[in-house]
Amino acid sequence: MPESIDFNLLIIQGVVFLFVLWFLNTLLFKPVLQLFKKREEKTDGYFNQAENLKTKAQNTLDEYEARLAKTKKEILEIKKDHLSKGKQQRDAVLKKSRDEANTKLEDMRVALQKEVDGTREFLGLQIEVLGKAIAEKVLGRKI
Repeated sequence: MPESIDFNLLIIQGVVFLFVLWFLNTLLFKPVLQLFKKREEKTDGYFNQAENLKTKAQNTLDEYEARLAKTKKEILEIKKDHLSKGKQQRDAVLKKSRDEANTKLEDMRVALQKEVDGTREFLGLQIEVLGKAIAEKVLGRKI
């Protein structure tokens, strides 16, 4: 057995060790652990806040895309409506132009036919007069 162990010294060292342990625990370990805990809470809070912001941003993006799709659909419907109205107006103008052209053409045909008939009648009379004049010259007497 070792020589003599001084139990008083051992007890004093144990008390000093416990005092130092208590002192370090209250002044160092607990504040550092609380600091780590607060940092972790802040970090978790920042992560949660970032996740909430990400969710809000995604919702806003989804809403924007939905409104954009709706607006595009409305624009396409308006465009289709305007194209349809434009086509109807074009068809109406073309029909009116064709009708006017046909009317003018028919008027010109009627006028031309009247002119042809008048010319034929005039030439018919002229043929008679010219035929009579030729016959008188050939025969040498009046007919």
